[in-house]
Amino acid sequence: MAGGALDAEQYKLDPRTDLRNLSPTGFAWSYGGSGPAQLALAILADASGDDELAVLHHSMFKREKIHTLPAGPWEMTSAGVREWLAGVAA
Repeated sequence: MAGGALDAEQYKLDPRTDLRNLSPTGFAWSYGGSGPAQLALAILADASGDDELAVLHHSMFKREKIHTLPAGPWEMTSAGVREWLAGVAA
């Protein structure tokens, strides 16, 4: 994930197909298909460190966050993802 600051850590995100293999074609965004589902799962697992939580909430995260991303470049912080999770768990 890319961070919001210039010195933020950027790295290749593990698709986490070990949790669920939702997309035969990999990550995608800006619509509600299987690629966005895999991306949502991977982001939640990465940001939370909690695989069960990621599996439980990836569909909602896809609808609320991944589906609405612009078709072009975008950034998302782990802190922002954890904030979203805190709101869901409340």
